[in-house]
Amino acid sequence: RARPPQVQARHLTGAGDALLAGLAWALQQGLPPEEMARWGVAAGTAAVMREGVSFGSRAEVEAVYREVQVEG
Repeated sequence: RARPPQVQARHLTGAGDALLAGLAWALQQGLPPEEMARWGVAAGTAAVMREGVSFGSRAEVEAVYREVQVEG
């Protein structure tokens, strides 16, 4: 289970696509499942923090990643 930090959601459309992109990137990097979940949740969370349909920048995703909590 990966828990995102509390953020102000500005636009929800595309969050699932961003989450999937984060998971796919982490899978391509050969990361363990916990890290794949963490990157996916970070990417989805960063996306909802932006206005309109958009992915978060690498810096935004990395900032959120540091705050995602993963429980085994």
